Amino acid sequence: RPRSQDKRKKEEPPAWGRKRLVGVMKIVGLTGGIASGKSTVSRWLAAQDGVEVVDLDVLVRRLQTPGSVVVRRIKRAFPGCVSPEGVLDREALGAEVFGDAAKRKTLNALLRWPIQLTLLGCVAKHWRRGTDVLVLDAPLLFETNLDAVCALTVVVSVESKDLQVQRLLERRPGTLDVKAALDRVDSQMPLVEKARRADIVIDNSKSIADLEVHLDDFLLPRLRRRILLWRLNSLPGSLALAAALFVGKTILSIILRSA
Repeated sequence: RPRSQDKRKKEEPPAWGRKRLVGVMKIVGLTGGIASGKSTVSRWLAAQDGVEVVDLDVLVRRLQTPGSVVVRRIKRAFPGCVSPEGVLDREALGAEVFGDAAKRKTLNALLRWPIQLTLLGCVAKHWRRGTDVLVLDAPLLFETNLDAVCALTVVVSVESKDLQVQRLLERRPGTLDVKAALDRVDSQMPLVEKARRADIVIDNSKSIADLEVHLDDFLLPRLRRRILLWRLNSLPGSLALAAALFVGKTILSIILRSA
């Protein structure tokens, strides 16, 4: 049975836990390339206790509801991608921008501030709730400098661009040709560069089963160690550590005197 199925269901932390961790929340940035398996890793992280995930793709879709301010701005820049009823045609928009760097830059500029303001609200909500670790699932983590607010960055990578194209064609049979798939892969920062900038690189060149083993045996232990260090480096953690050392020293002194 896949290991991910053995994970116990996440529970809301108790009220005392939320109060204890307020101000200690750490942000982890998760990114990758198209068809690299980032979404699979994101779902796995979301199933871990103490971890919450904000998917920026979902956040963007919520901003692109029919007739919204964002869609009206997109219509002015890309009139052929929005219907008269104000519904955004994402396929048409993707076809227009993926092969054109200037148009991608225009689109990113239109979306930047609405996304950042909405993301700020999500982060504040989780901070108030006392979320332990907040993962930002962001395809453009480095391109938009979101890594600057992250305590840890994780990149999901594969061994070659050809594998990305192959997986993308398998995922969307009949809707993309090789050139269109390659344009989508090339529209993002190369995975080699993302891996160079990341703190942790997850190789997803093999099967889902291999990926889950790698996540359980490599990523989860490192994430837990980081969480422990983050807590100890926080003010409550530092006070608790100092108190534990004081108590331990006192007990040791009593034992030595009575020996």
